[in-house]
Amino acid sequence: MIVRRRELLLGASIAAGATLLPSSLLALAAPNAEMVARSVVSPGNTTRLKRVFAKAARGEPVTLGFIGGSITQGSLASEPSRNYASQIAAWWGQRFPNASLSVVNAGLAGTGSLLGAFRVGADLLSKDPDLVIVEFSVNDASADADAYEGLLRQILDHRTAPAALLLFMMWEKGGNMQSMQAPIGRHYDLPMISFRDALWPEMEAGRLAWRDVIVDVVHPNDLGHRYAASFCTNFFEKVLRQQAATRGAFTLDQLPAPLGSSLYAHVGLMPATDFTPIDRDGWELTRSQIWGPIWAITQSTARFELDCKACGIALIVSGRASSLLERSMLTIDGVAVRPMEAPNFLDRDTIVLATELPNSHHSLRLETADFPSSAFGSSGLRSLGLFDDPTAD
Repeated sequence: MIVRRRELLLGASIAAGATLLPSSLLALAAPNAEMVARSVVSPGNTTRLKRVFAKAARGEPVTLGFIGGSITQGSLASEPSRNYASQIAAWWGQRFPNASLSVVNAGLAGTGSLLGAFRVGADLLSKDPDLVIVEFSVNDASADADAYEGLLRQILDHRTAPAALLLFMMWEKGGNMQSMQAPIGRHYDLPMISFRDALWPEMEAGRLAWRDVIVDVVHPNDLGHRYAASFCTNFFEKVLRQQAATRGAFTLDQLPAPLGSSLYAHVGLMPATDFTPIDRDGWELTRSQIWGPIWAITQSTARFELDCKACGIALIVSGRASSLLERSMLTIDGVAVRPMEAPNFLDRDTIVLATELPNSHHSLRLETADFPSSAFGSSGLRSLGLFDDPTAD
């Protein structure tokens, strides 16, 4: 099921022709009051959110940010304007017509908060968002807790001090990673909204059918996206009413100490276009239809070496890591690294190789043999995830 769900999360970004309309008359055009009430896992500390609302009310420019997987990217909505992020943006524009609105949708199909932590700086925080909605509850695994916390710390610690709201979607049978993510959200006292908590009881009771709001085993149809947006905007309206009754200065609290780890709070991405190989044979910089620029293997026996400065390294590959790693000898500074032998190895596109290296330059080398010709030009490296030492000069 994990493999099947991952393939759906990735493939939905280019899927078409699915049934997008609810199949029964039980589905409501908008969620009822009971659903809306259940959707609020925790209101959290709304100071940052009120600060954004005040900025918008003054007519100042506001940037909304979204980061997540294929659902956030908008997969299986019938058109871009009907995905949940676009509908939240539309509400915002109607609620604050005098404030210029920018939207940064950093949703990326088939990815979770592990890759999200590495790319959030370049893909989202570089645009200085005022509010970020985070949706990774159907893409993550329990092993991603440190990455999820690091992602949130990066967002909350950004120079614009953005507000953050956590959104929990669901896969079939009402599952998601809310049990891992919600305790982290509570630690940072963040608002949390659950599509799963709102709708699953309706499905269990037979008042709503899965196919009314979900196309496959995870992706919402237009109505599902509308519900997800409505849960968020209903919460926003409630906070606005509270704000009107309690006007005052906004004092932002400092971040608490990490609940689990701050390891992923200081990470970044080196894209393929920034690679300067020390040695290469059988690798070429090319462009993937799905991933954009990648360094791809082009012959059966190949080698690739580059230098990077970091205290930890992760590979972000095109496709699953095992297809590359099972045919490669991988070394860091001449020492063999065998990530597939690690007990927590998950076969996906982001593989952490090392996290406790000296904070200096390191040589990363891959030597590949017997690579299948069917994968030439498509399998390789999209980028490197690099860990930084915040205490270093």
